[in-house]
Amino acid sequence: MALLVGFKGNRVGLMMYLAGHLTRALQALPDTHPALIAGQLLYWVPRRRQ
Repeated sequence: MALLVGFKGNRVGLMMYLAGHLTRALQALPDTHPALIAGQLLYWVPRRRQ
């Protein structure tokens, strides 16, 4: 939740921040497929409200 407040709706900035953590996650979880990690990161990106 703190991430969402910090980026104040700037989804591009949030995705860049999460992409920076993807490399560390791949190093920490070498047996996990990168698509699974990326999917988990994208799941937490705020959805556009209609």
